[in-house]
Amino acid sequence: MSKFNGKVPEQRAKIILSRMFDIYEQSLLCNIDLVVGNNRFQVHKLILVTNSDFFLSRINDTTSEIILEDSDEILAESVKKTIKFLYFGEIDLQLHLAVNIIKFSKMIQVCELEEYCLAYLEKIRDNKNYIFIEDFAKHHGYLQLLERTKVYIAKNYLKIIQEDEFLDMSCERLGELLHSDDLKIAREEQAFQGLKIWVQKNYESRKKHLDTLLKYIRLPLLPVQFILNEVKPLCYDSLSCCQMLLDTFEYHHNPEKIPRFTLLNSKPRKCCQQTVLIVGGDDDTTSGKIEIYDANNDKCYTYHDLNNKTTEFEAVVLNNKLITMGGITDGKTTGQSSCCYGRSPPNI
Repeated sequence: MSKFNGKVPEQRAKIILSRMFDIYEQSLLCNIDLVVGNNRFQVHKLILVTNSDFFLSRINDTTSEIILEDSDEILAESVKKTIKFLYFGEIDLQLHLAVNIIKFSKMIQVCELEEYCLAYLEKIRDNKNYIFIEDFAKHHGYLQLLERTKVYIAKNYLKIIQEDEFLDMSCERLGELLHSDDLKIAREEQAFQGLKIWVQKNYESRKKHLDTLLKYIRLPLLPVQFILNEVKPLCYDSLSCCQMLLDTFEYHHNPEKIPRFTLLNSKPRKCCQQTVLIVGGDDDTTSGKIEIYDANNDKCYTYHDLNNKTTEFEAVVLNNKLITMGGITDGKTTGQSSCCYGRSPPNI
């Protein structure tokens, strides 16, 4: 007697299932009606009961139909694709169908298909559908998909705020995002830019949320000039926002008083806590500046202007403050020191 090597039975199984599916499509020898919402599908009992304990417990030799309750929202196309999956174990998905199929597969207890669709949602998640996927995961209790989507949003914040979908984010969700310590940004100005884009989409209706959202921006980490140019013009209609700005200005001049200002958060976010500072230099463009290297975008930007062109000085970090000492200014040796006007740079 010859022995099979395992390939022939596998091929034969696929052929038999393919023939059974052809018979199903022709509505031949189907022996039960599956009623989903207003749609009726003639299928084979054997396929249903071998794929799902839900059907196995409800179908016997005399059962001629099975009606699924609370299934009005299930699309007919989703049912057809699910039935094909029951025959072949394969399925073609699109975003809107995947969500509907998840609901249906959960209803009929086909866990394999439910997990397959959830993995598909995570795979196709991008900067244009993350809100839809996050809302779906939250509403239906898929906690792992929800958590991973939140991580994706925080990680891709700078790309997300450039998409139209970002403008539809709720105030509560935006506040949660801006509050996150995991927001992937190189500097706090970028966090505020997202807030500004969102508010300016419909300023008259959204300005009422400014006092809530601005609390989540680490205002002490913003340069004074940025606050004057970008933040202040957005806050004229809010007394509480104006008060936060006044507190921020006072902090910049008197950082030792920070415990009084309970609304201000001066701790850099995780992505900003390891920073390379470039202090001074020998050329005319950099010798009077402190720059920060932005590893995310591979470029430098000015963090602080020293208001003089001093070279050959020493710089140290003391209590998270950058202090420069000595050096040569305008060809003359100086014994002066500078504390960056009391600003606390990102942790080094």
